[in-house]
Amino acid sequence: MNFYLVLEGYQTEKQVYRSWMAHSFPNHNEVFRVEGLQNDNFFIVIGNGYPSYLRRIEAAISDLGKHPTIDHLLVCIDAEEMSFSQKEKEIETIIGEQLESDRYSVIVHDCCIETWFLGNTKVMKRNPTDSELIDFKQFYDVRTLDPEKIPPHREYNTRSQLQYKYLKSMLRERGIRYSKKLPGTVKDPPYFEALINRNRSTQHLSSFGDFIRKFRNLGAAI
Repeated sequence: MNFYLVLEGYQTEKQVYRSWMAHSFPNHNEVFRVEGLQNDNFFIVIGNGYPSYLRRIEAAISDLGKHPTIDHLLVCIDAEEMSFSQKEKEIETIIGEQLESDRYSVIVHDCCIETWFLGNTKVMKRNPTDSELIDFKQFYDVRTLDPEKIPPHREYNTRSQLQYKYLKSMLRERGIRYSKKLPGTVKDPPYFEALINRNRSTQHLSSFGDFIRKFRNLGAAI
């Protein structure tokens, strides 16, 4: 099966999904031109944020019409301040008018991909010493509470800003650097598997669980 991925972000998501695709579909290889999709390949394009990714989705749908070797379109985006269901419906409406339901999957990060990364209980310390992380933990403890349910914080304009800072603090406590440009360990298979285990054992990270179900339905070895 050949996959065509449209990702919202330019830096983090491309590195993360490249690694997760290689882990989940070990017999697949990445290609860098849509014409290269021939036999068990995947191709990644970047949407460059909202609303630019809407145009990229339309271009991807056009590519599916031009290239019959493309089997499945994956669109991976952040919900941001919308709910999971609102964002999924928005994208489903755009694609569903043009493609049959078995030709595409919509993956929504609720509210952003950093929300998912906060779910690794092996990384989040029970008793942190970093003052910023202590404040975050007192505000909302992602070690025991669902990261997707983090409420707004008065010091941050959006939940995604809050969760990005929270994640940086959580990883820094472990001596791990994280940035949009260099996401580091979060893209690695052990981190990915820790998120799968969190969802399986607690039912937290429901949008991540939806993503895992869709990957498995496509034949992922996870």
